[in-house]
Amino acid sequence: PLLITITSTLIALPAEWALIYGHLGLPELGIRGVAFGLGTGQSISILLMAYVLLGGASRIHIRGRHLRPDWALLGQLGRLAWPPGLQMLGGFIVTVFFIRFMGDFGEKAQAAYSIGLRLSMLVPMICFPLAGAVATLVGQSLGAGKTKRAWKAIRVGLLVNGTITWSLAVPLYLFREPLLRIFTQDADVIAIGDTFGWINTLGARYVSVITRDGTEHLIPNEELISQRVENWSFSNSMIRQKVPIGIDYGADVHKARELAVEAADGVERVLKDPKAV
Repeated sequence: PLLITITSTLIALPAEWALIYGHLGLPELGIRGVAFGLGTGQSISILLMAYVLLGGASRIHIRGRHLRPDWALLGQLGRLAWPPGLQMLGGFIVTVFFIRFMGDFGEKAQAAYSIGLRLSMLVPMICFPLAGAVATLVGQSLGAGKTKRAWKAIRVGLLVNGTITWSLAVPLYLFREPLLRIFTQDADVIAIGDTFGWINTLGARYVSVITRDGTEHLIPNEELISQRVENWSFSNSMIRQKVPIGIDYGADVHKARELAVEAADGVERVLKDPKAV
């Protein structure tokens, strides 16, 4: 199950990335790409699990007689499993709430949060089986009266768990910006005070913003918190730029407006929908 779940996650991640942003020749579906990517990974995991359980290559074989329900056993399992079941249900509800909450920040934020959830599953998928193995060793050692062996199992389990967790956490933190650029190359456009430009890097103490003339401004993080920040690409990358145009008092205003719109339509970066006005 561990290998199948990891395989499903590793398939779902690139599928979501490709379907959200339209890479690898696939359609750009936005937030809907998360659902299709996750469905792809889950479908493949179901097929792999069916192959393992029904193919006869595993130590566990499922036959038709095994599919008949044992109601007494199911009742016992239900009485034992309802507390962790409620815990899992609570976690699911919280996850749905945060996905909905992230939707207020735009499709990109919601898609990034969904992909982050998938990445965050990698560590628990490795550590949960390890915790189960350690718990088994501790129980066996305590049952045999070997307390030292139980403490040794705990120490080894904590050491392996810490090694795995930090081995994944440190690279994710150090290379967070290159990882983010895998999913999008669009830099946020912000205006704070008299500074307007694109976010270049996010640091622990400051944010680097590059203006139109190529000047790099290092803005302390406390200014981003204490001052008003305009994010032009927060939930939508489309920006309507206002350009003041002066004409002679005796000129034909309607003709001037027509020529200005025609000139704007001739610029490649100006979208056809919505139209320039």
